[in-house]
Amino acid sequence: MGQEVYVRVVSLDQAAGLLVLSMKGDADSLRRDLQAQLQAWRERADSLEESSDAVVDDEAEFTEPEGLAGPQDISVFESIPSSQWLLGKVRHVATFGAYVDVDPPLASMASVAQGLVQTSELAEGKELEDLKPDANVWVRVIRVDTSSGRLALSMRRK
Repeated sequence: MGQEVYVRVVSLDQAAGLLVLSMKGDADSLRRDLQAQLQAWRERADSLEESSDAVVDDEAEFTEPEGLAGPQDISVFESIPSSQWLLGKVRHVATFGAYVDVDPPLASMASVAQGLVQTSELAEGKELEDLKPDANVWVRVIRVDTSSGRLALSMRRK
């Protein structure tokens, strides 16, 4: 008890009053994740301020900014065979893996989803240091958890 830990917000369910936190990764990777999330929130807030002359309402309903990992509808990815390669874009690199925005299958009208490529699923000969934000990568979907909105990705050949 009383131990200081580093966590990051995974998702927020305001209706249920739940805040989902994660301690995965070391303190530095969590700090980078938090900084990336904070930056995305600030950019979203700035874009809202620029696009609206509305007065700030402290009682306003909370809505999660686009692009942050949280509950997402990834059901369209359930039918994709693990042998199918999809184009993705690296969003953020942490010590435990890389967060990648993945385009859904062509026939789908779904929006881009965010998944995680753990270090153990990097392509042979690839290191985390080789991945840079905004780099295009090819990934396969290896696990879909629709209840949590998590997408597990791989850059490895089968």
